[in-house]
Amino acid sequence: MHDHFFEPIDVGTLMRDVFEFSSGFPPLDAMVLKPHLRRLLLLRNAAIKELAEGEGWRDYLPEPAGVAGK
Repeated sequence: MHDHFFEPIDVGTLMRDVFEFSSGFPPLDAMVLKPHLRRLLLLRNAAIKELAEGEGWRDYLPEPAGVAGK
């Protein structure tokens, strides 16, 4: 299960990821999956933050009608 929670703070918005998982083998979860998934989410969130705070997000949205060719 993977959820996001957003909270307004003085300098913007705090996003909190809650990620619950289980392989059915707790030592594997602790030694391999947890560190791997943590790194994956940190990298993913850094990319999202960079796009959201810059102009990169525009590449993922269609141009509004009537703007093309300007």
